[in-house]
Amino acid sequence: MALARTGMTHLGAQVHVADATTLTMAATAQFSAQVRASTQSGPVLIALASRADSPVTTAIAQGADCAILCVKLGQMKMSEAKRTVAEIGATQFIGSLAVR
Repeated sequence: MALARTGMTHLGAQVHVADATTLTMAATAQFSAQVRASTQSGPVLIALASRADSPVTTAIAQGADCAILCVKLGQMKMSEAKRTVAEIGATQFIGSLAVR
């Protein structure tokens, strides 16, 4: 949410947040339609589960305009972060964020 608030401050416009951390394959089409509709009034930040925990993460990240890799220190191994970047595509990422 802090990233959305910062975005609103700098953009002067609404920034939506969509939680896809528990999204199932069956609900992906409906979720994508809702995200597309939300973009009419501002950018959308999508929170995704780790690639290892969700079969939809890679496809959604690849379909987004860009991605930020969020790494939980002490929980995600460097090798997993590298696999995530490789699978989604390095050019898709605009940065990374490490959190405790």
